[in-house]
Amino acid sequence: MKIFSFIGLGNMGLEMVNHLINQKGVLVNIFDINKKTYNNFNQSNVIKLERIENLPKNTDYYFTMVPDGKILNKIVLGRNGIATKAKKGSIVIDCSSVDYATTINISKNLKKKV
Repeated sequence: MKIFSFIGLGNMGLEMVNHLINQKGVLVNIFDINKKTYNNFNQSNVIKLERIENLPKNTDYYFTMVPDGKILNKIVLGRNGIATKAKKGSIVIDCSSVDYATTINISKNLKKKV
């Protein structure tokens, strides 16, 4: 089973999750600060996370879609961020609206940890 974790369920994230949940052998964890977006998902292969700290360590693919670099840094490199949880070989895919320097910094830090 492939395990995905999505952080940020705006227009793009919602559509990506909707596509994935119809695939066989997929489990999708979702997190968004707007919990109303969770109403779109009642499938058994979707886990609605109440807190970002609840991201599972066994995730294969992390997707982030957040509005700025400060939030992305916290989610990925923060105390309970993806970098502290990701298993060796996990893939982090960022689709956020952030500046180039933030993307490069996060990439360099993840290479050291994942």
